[in-house]
Formats: sequence, structure tokens, C-alpha cells
Amino acid sequence: HMSRVLEESKFGRTYRSPMTVMLVEDDPITARTAGKLLGQEHVLVSAANAYEAVVNYLLYAPELVFLDINLPDGSGFHVLDQLTACDPDAYIVMFSGSDTIDTIMDSRRRGARGFVVKPFQRDRLKHFLAEREREVLGS
Repeated sequence: HMSRVLEESKFGRTYRSPMTVMLVEDDPITARTAGKLLGQEHVLVSAANAYEAVVNYLLYAPELVFLDINLPDGSGFHVLDQLTACDPDAYIVMFSGSDTIDTIMDSRRRGARGFVVKPFQRDRLKHFLAEREREVLGS
């Protein structure tokens, strides 16, 4: 059933412009500043915890997800595992206050496409938006 919901949502991606971007972040200040930037030229979907992240991913099939590692109801890594398991095409960039090599390597190993350290640099977010846009338009 979950996969059917996702398939229908993903089908809509083909006809979509601008891209839909999901921000999974429980810190209100980061959520507001990142959300403002992401919502300028893209459709923004927000989630404040792991549960909302999975539900909203299934409903909206965003082209790009910025996913915080530390969420109030669990680990962003667990969300990453769930999303990549049900959608091999998922394009997920991890958000974290910790940029230890272990955290970055772990993100990569689990299928994340990138990593952004908080407090984030606007250019880092824009880099991934541009990269994903090229990938989507090129397909």
C-alpha cells in the first residue's frame, strides 16, 4: 500500500515544475531560515520529525530532501534508510551540527547524496538544489 501511494506521487514528478523540496528540521530557527531560502523558487514541504518526514515523502515524493540527523522522535539515519528502501531514486542530503568524518561517511554509506553542516551556508543548499535540478531536467 505504501509503495502504491509513493508510485502515484512519483508519477506526478514528471510533470512538475518547480521542484518540490522537503525540509526535515525540528529546530524552528533553522527551519525558518532554510525554509525561506528553499521556498523562494521551489515548492516547500516541511516536516518537524521522523514520522512526518516519512508520511510527507510518500504523499509528495519530493525531488530533494534536506534531512536533519537529530530528530525528536528518532534518528535521521533511520528515516534515510526507510526512504531509500522504498525509493531507490531518493535524493537526500543530510543536515547536522556534527561534521565528524564518521557522520559524513555513515551518511554516504546509507545512500545520502550529500551533507550540510549546521549552521548551514546558503551556498551549500543552493549547490544541491542546482545539482538536483540539472539531474531532474536532464532525465
